[in-house]
Amino acid sequence: MKIFVYSFILSISVLSHAQIGGNYSFSFLNLAENAKVASLGGELISGTDTNDVNNGYYNPANINANNNKTVGLNYLFLKQGIKKSSIVYTQDFNKIGPLNFSIQHIGYGEIESTDILGNAAGTINPQEYALSVGKSFTQSNFKLGTTIKFAGSSLGKYNSHAIMLDMGGTFLHPKKEFATSLLFKNLGFATDRYTKSSDVNLPFQVVAGVTYKPKHMPIRFNFTAHNLQKWDIQYLDPNNTFEIDSEGNKIAEKKKFTEKLFRHLNVGAELMLSKSLQFRMGYSHLRRKELKVASNGGSGFSFGAMLRIKRFTFEFSKAYYFAGSGSAVLSVATNLNKIL
Repeated sequence: MKIFVYSFILSISVLSHAQIGGNYSFSFLNLAENAKVASLGGELISGTDTNDVNNGYYNPANINANNNKTVGLNYLFLKQGIKKSSIVYTQDFNKIGPLNFSIQHIGYGEIESTDILGNAAGTINPQEYALSVGKSFTQSNFKLGTTIKFAGSSLGKYNSHAIMLDMGGTFLHPKKEFATSLLFKNLGFATDRYTKSSDVNLPFQVVAGVTYKPKHMPIRFNFTAHNLQKWDIQYLDPNNTFEIDSEGNKIAEKKKFTEKLFRHLNVGAELMLSKSLQFRMGYSHLRRKELKVASNGGSGFSFGAMLRIKRFTFEFSKAYYFAGSGSAVLSVATNLNKIL
């Protein structure tokens, strides 16, 4: 059973951030289950849409009183019955201002369990979750925010829990639709571990982002740099990454500066046809390079749309991890003041 747990953690976390994901516990926290974020490459911390309740969910500096009593539901469909969901809610309290509350959950379906010798030992339903509350503070054109979260992981009879903190900052241009953000996320410690001898490495990240919409263009551009806490996140498989010299000898491929740089970058664009209709597209270079198989296909690319009908906002996206294989995300949001 212990061997199964360790193998399971490593295999699931690959979907979070390719090769670097396998180094961490609670990697589900880096999976984008919001349709807007998923469609723009999987990372977005500098969104300028003050009516989007999920902005404060991904960066506490962006928690906004405009979202008072707004609730958002997000649902990510992964392969093999793996499903991640979240509920986000913002409430503006008179004395302390707006707070953002969220619940994340990921279920891995029913999985057969075996002992260390490979003998069948029934089935388990592994799952992980996180509860969080965030607060923002405004000073002129700058906003600061922090989120505290409690995360839990249950893999059969093995359990682990952690307390983490996100700290973010955003600068909003007073006249232009321009924002730049910096986020330190998943700082913290494990309160208990799966076993006495196991390590729990939290998925700490430093992320920076820029969002800009030219005044006379119906397109909003988003640029996000992730995993800035570590420069070299490129992985080279020694079995597949080599060249052949003139004498037929294998020479290991060398890492290039440009590859190291671009694997940190996600780009996305939003075509805003109206306040009620948008189309989106994103690209993750890390995902395309490290999850490729024989053919890249559409891996690394993501697409989506937003449709607002009366009091409800519907969003859908499709992100491609492997050639010909994508994961869908559905999000719905509404302001409870308008429907109650």
